[in-house]
Amino acid sequence: MSDWDVVSVLSNLGINFDLEGSKIRVQGIGSIDEATESDLAFCKYVDQKGLSYISRSKAGVILCKKEMQGLVHPNSKQLFVFTDNPRLTFIRLTREMTHQQQLVGISPRAVISEKSKIGSGCYIGDYTVIGDNCSVGDNTVVYDRVSLVQNCIIGSNCVIQSGASLGSDGFAFERYEDGKLEKFPHTGNVRLGNNVEIYANCSIARGSLSDTSIGDGTKLDALVHIAHNVIVGKNCELTAGTIIGGSTSVGDT
Repeated sequence: MSDWDVVSVLSNLGINFDLEGSKIRVQGIGSIDEATESDLAFCKYVDQKGLSYISRSKAGVILCKKEMQGLVHPNSKQLFVFTDNPRLTFIRLTREMTHQQQLVGISPRAVISEKSKIGSGCYIGDYTVIGDNCSVGDNTVVYDRVSLVQNCIIGSNCVIQSGASLGSDGFAFERYEDGKLEKFPHTGNVRLGNNVEIYANCSIARGSLSDTSIGDGTKLDALVHIAHNVIVGKNCELTAGTIIGGSTSVGDT
């Protein structure tokens, strides 16, 4: 991270804020209780708990809740920034300041079907397998050992972490009178919108007759299982270990 003028970055991002203290430039980020004089930190707490954390912190710049304005005061080597959502402001500042370079390229150890398409600016990691009838949108990152088995339509600016499996058959059978099981055909797709993030070792089955669909901006934590024909709306968060059974619909946010 370079040397950054936090106030200038905040202004460029259009964030509403108030200031108290010296105009400190920062070189790094840290937690409220471990940050140094050259670091940016945030405190999401208010009242006595917020006062305790902020007063003990050595961070050069601290993002504070607006409710703390007038209750806490920086020392001569600090700058306090008062904003509505310090944690969100911290995330936006960090993204702007670190300029994380997106991975781009296709590993020579990846296997990609000739019947599938990869957009521009993508990264496909080691030992990832992309089967037939898949498409990956622009600027999407697919990490190592991911399986897009078949019929996967991935949007732009998505992230799929290692070990995830998308596009396998769902679990659906019909019984004969004698009890034997006959597998139901799966001819549908898995569809991911834009800005979707799939964390490590998730499983998403393709649809049987209709599609399995994950909406724009939705995030799936590690070890989430999405069965066939499920529809998950936009900007949802599914935490680790969540299982959603077949043909279930989940609304937005």
